[in-house]
Amino acid sequence: MRKKCDTLCKKIELVPDYSRPPYQTLHSLFKFRNTMAHGRTENIEIKEKIVSSQNDPFEHRPKAIWEEYCTLENAERAKKDIEKIIIELHQKAGLGDYPFTHGIGSYELSLKPI
Repeated sequence: MRKKCDTLCKKIELVPDYSRPPYQTLHSLFKFRNTMAHGRTENIEIKEKIVSSQNDPFEHRPKAIWEEYCTLENAERAKKDIEKIIIELHQKAGLGDYPFTHGIGSYELSLKPI
């Protein structure tokens, strides 16, 4: 996936800095995507963990890296960073300032009783 991004950036003469946001997020997203697309069984072991008996035991089960990554905070950051990347790519490609707008259309709808 990184090669595709690099190819696109080269074509529009953009040099992304993958060590800083928003492009830094791409590494995490590609890693997550690859884990989901090419998942493998794994054994997760925790040697010892002290927890409160007041907590739900399910909260303390071992989690895979992809499960730890699935947080609202990560999703919100990824959405924000990817939007920034899309806007930058769209502008640099000379396609305008608003990549998320759609053309104006009209339609007519009439309801008929069955």
